Amino acid sequence: MKLEDLMVKIEEKIDEKLTPLLDTQKKYEGIFIAGKPVVEEKGEETDAGIRFARIAKCIAASKNDPEKALNYAEKTLYPNDKKLHMALKALSATTPSEGGFLVREDYSNEVIPLLLSKTAVMELGARKVPMPNGNLNLPKLTGGSSAYYQGESQNATKSQQTFGNIKMSAKKLVVLVPISNDLIRSSSPAADALVRDDIINQAKLKIDYTAMYGAGTAYTPLGIKSSITATYSCSTAAISADLPGSLVGALMNANAPMISVGWIMNALTWSTFYNLKTTTNQYIYRDEMRNGKLEGYNFKVSNQITTANSTAGSTYFDIFFGDFSEFLFGEEMSFELMASNEASYFDGTQLQSAFSLDQTILKITCKHDMALRHAESFLCYNRSYS
Repeated sequence: MKLEDLMVKIEEKIDEKLTPLLDTQKKYEGIFIAGKPVVEEKGEETDAGIRFARIAKCIAASKNDPEKALNYAEKTLYPNDKKLHMALKALSATTPSEGGFLVREDYSNEVIPLLLSKTAVMELGARKVPMPNGNLNLPKLTGGSSAYYQGESQNATKSQQTFGNIKMSAKKLVVLVPISNDLIRSSSPAADALVRDDIINQAKLKIDYTAMYGAGTAYTPLGIKSSITATYSCSTAAISADLPGSLVGALMNANAPMISVGWIMNALTWSTFYNLKTTTNQYIYRDEMRNGKLEGYNFKVSNQITTANSTAGSTYFDIFFGDFSEFLFGEEMSFELMASNEASYFDGTQLQSAFSLDQTILKITCKHDMALRHAESFLCYNRSYS
């Protein structure tokens, strides 16, 4: 055999022996070679908010023990959800306060957009502002200086701006959701979605109602209607085609910024506008209302609009109209999660035992406040139906 052929065979044998070692090196080179990132295992993909529901289920199943919750997720319910495992490891590394767990921001953010997108006030353009210390003090201009023409040899008259402030302090919203233990034991995505939706629907109804009607007590945020009594309009006349234009003009007359203007009405008011006709039986607003607008501005339908009966027997409904960029939603804490399968809860009539009903009670705590930058940027029109 020639020397050249012998050398080729030796090189082939060396390559054959080195191949497994080279493969191993390539697999782990991100760990050992500086500057090369480690490729993270992607893990299971889920819809928004589902992973938060999975955290809640695992915490509930483990009776608020984060290490057991992690083991429950890895070994039983969600072995492929690596991001969920990371979230539960983060919980186990912290000390819970009175059995509650602050869910990591990236996971609670999955729920917050879903929650706020279901509320009429937030969906119309309200501004979300952080309150890291639970309080926020916003200065605002309440009066401006004056400009005037001055004649020859006349003294100048001074004028100055006046200032006020908006004080916001976090109020505690508690969502108490009884969940069937059969749902908690199930790893089905449909079961996860049901847990998520229960939590979101409970919170969103309360937030939206408070944004419109909050009394502004020591424990409750101040809503739109309680803030704007000075600009409140009332009428017992039937809704006419002129009403939307009149309300738009009134808001413009108040010098509202007109940045994110919108309407909130209930279904009965919506149907009244939708069915308004001209004298020749042509629908006035129907075409644009099919596109979600009235007089060119977005509207949302909320059947939480308060109704009241007058002494004459008429039923009164509110129509909210304003620039929702002037509505501030200050948030201190997104979600604190607690769970118990032994507690009792009040269902509106009597106490129910979670243990007896084979349920687990999830308690979600949020802390936030609401305020209007300028009350003049909102109108609440009250009208009656005989």
